[in-house]
Amino acid sequence: MTPLYWLPQHPDASGALKQIKSLPLGPEQQLSALRQLTRHDLDFVQIGQIDRRLREIQKKLHGIPAGWTILKLAILASSTIDHLLPSIRAAALRWGILLDCYIGPYNQYRQELLTPTSDLFAFKPDVVLLLIDAQEASVSFAPSFSREDAQRFVQSRLEEWIRYWTIVKDQLGAVLVQQTLVEPPVSIYGHFDNAVPGGPAYLFKELNHALRQQAGRHKTLLFDLETLASYVGKKAWCDFPLWHHAKQIVSPLLGPLYGDSLARILASVRGRTAKCLVLDLDNTLWGGVIGDDGLEGIELGQGSGVGEAYAAFQRYVKDLKSRGIILAICSKNEEINGLMPFNEHSEMLLKREDFAAIQINWDTKAANVEKIARQLKIGLDSIVFFDDNPAERAIVRQFLPDVWVPEVPEDPALYVSCLSDAGYFEASAFTSEDNERTSQYQANIQREALQGKSHDLGTFLKNLHMEMDISPFDSVGLSRITQLINKSNQFNLTTRRYTEAQVLHIEKDPSWVTMQVRLKDNCGDNGMISVVMAKPYEGDPGTLWIDTWLMSCRVLGRQVESAVLNSLVEQALQRGFTKLKGEYIPTPKNGLVRLHYSSLGFKPSDTVSGSTFWDLDLKTFERLPTHITVHSKGKVLR
Repeated sequence: MTPLYWLPQHPDASGALKQIKSLPLGPEQQLSALRQLTRHDLDFVQIGQIDRRLREIQKKLHGIPAGWTILKLAILASSTIDHLLPSIRAAALRWGILLDCYIGPYNQYRQELLTPTSDLFAFKPDVVLLLIDAQEASVSFAPSFSREDAQRFVQSRLEEWIRYWTIVKDQLGAVLVQQTLVEPPVSIYGHFDNAVPGGPAYLFKELNHALRQQAGRHKTLLFDLETLASYVGKKAWCDFPLWHHAKQIVSPLLGPLYGDSLARILASVRGRTAKCLVLDLDNTLWGGVIGDDGLEGIELGQGSGVGEAYAAFQRYVKDLKSRGIILAICSKNEEINGLMPFNEHSEMLLKREDFAAIQINWDTKAANVEKIARQLKIGLDSIVFFDDNPAERAIVRQFLPDVWVPEVPEDPALYVSCLSDAGYFEASAFTSEDNERTSQYQANIQREALQGKSHDLGTFLKNLHMEMDISPFDSVGLSRITQLINKSNQFNLTTRRYTEAQVLHIEKDPSWVTMQVRLKDNCGDNGMISVVMAKPYEGDPGTLWIDTWLMSCRVLGRQVESAVLNSLVEQALQRGFTKLKGEYIPTPKNGLVRLHYSSLGFKPSDTVSGSTFWDLDLKTFERLPTHITVHSKGKVLR
């Protein structure tokens, strides 16, 4: 089994790469073709070839290609990491991220971080990756150490690292990612190693434990290299000859796995990880074909190893749903048969209500996955399609190349590890609203059903009894605000991305107008559904410029935009502004908001490099009518 076994094999990766280079394609088209190639299981030699081509293409690009994001990554390491860069860049490409990398001098991370005039500060990174290896951690054998001595040693190293985290967050305004320490596969006392306070094994475990405890408190992300190395085996991971000859801590053979694991974290920072799992039914959630074998004939639950494997997979899927992943069903079946196990089989752990969308019919899987995306109002690149049938997987890959389609193992006992290892649902934060994700989508389907029964839109909106809460940014909503800023693509006027440290800085800057918007109605609580950030327009103190305006597509068509604008105008007038200026930066995904400002009464004022600017005169503005009761700073507005 290869390190990236969940990715499909390519019949001729080198030939495909040559074809990309020879075809008369523009750099953006070549980039997209190269990205599709990285969605295959490639070795480090093939990845090196892709990386060379990638760098050639990037030199020909003019600006950021539509649908892509650029991330400035600074890597500060105590070891040699140049051999890993191709794998890191290629894996980021797989997620639609173009990396601009700065590599600090070998083992000079302290100097780089503690010197404000260093090249690191001049680079202005979005993410700083701090790679401190086991040797640099100064863990050595100290047989006289007591437990108190060990704790003092751990605390001393931790305090130093926290100082660096603070510099990255407060001075650079970047996200800090630090790798855990890989405990070398050597022992002094044998199996007694972990009981001796002065032993390296004991100290490594204490250091990693302290890192994991403190990282969340200091808004630091962990690249858990210790767990990754343990997974593949320390003997394979730690190449001692390479370390002594070249100070490389990771074997080049495992570079693709290293790059993939790191790229997931970077994708989560940029909000590009998946959020919906679409599942087949027969031989995916249970063994057998329900239409042929009947309720008694399918394998599920206690009594057989195969049945227990399917039950374990359902349990894992239910856990994903609990942490906020949307579940959907896509099955070729008669609906009455497909739903029968959910209604009647005693061993079913997943229930009908766990799924936000269900497509059970005889249409193609690709067509049904598209229907699910439209129903949930999410992008295809947010979807993971899990199906035991290789033919169905191939068809979805062909017709929906943006959808993530893992190579599902033949043995259902490996389903959980496959979906887990693939890392499609990597998270950089978890908010209380993630718990309610499925219920929010289900409530939205109820609203659509209610709308279908209403005679007109006004009646429907009035009967929803909507209540909106608008408040400035605060520490309670910080993680969710940052999550929305980095994940929202469709209803997002500018798609500017900000780290949590940057959002915190904006929150504390009194010149900014910030709005976090929550909405609830008689069908349920939508949670936070909109974010607005505005600041004085440079060169015109009477104009408030809307830097960011985004909204969840789940609340489209409910007058939310009008209610938000009413509140924004009120705050602008209170601060003495006489004009609002909005900007629309078009992307392949945000076309639905191209007329946003026009529909709200803004007038076009300028067009620059494809972006349009819009003005609203506050002296003549009249409040827009809505059916929403707005609560803002303790006041109730209409």
